[in-house]
Amino acid sequence: MINYITENCSLPPLEHPLFDKDSETWDIWFEETPTPWHPYFPEPELICLSFDTKAEAESVYAECHSILKQRKEEKEHVKEVA
Repeated sequence: MINYITENCSLPPLEHPLFDKDSETWDIWFEETPTPWHPYFPEPELICLSFDTKAEAESVYAECHSILKQRKEEKEHVKEVA
């Protein structure tokens, strides 16, 4: 799932995992990243990923923030080297 998120979703997630009473799942919302194969919408679509448990959703949420932090550190390192 995290591979799909890193390829298709803007980080960070739009909010903490939310419980959907109708489907009884934990949902995390993202904005879609711009892609050359999906140029039909002028604004990013919203992507909702559903998880069976709160623990699973919170784990993915935390991993998303970890990836975002790592990306920021890599950008800062590139700026320092340049």
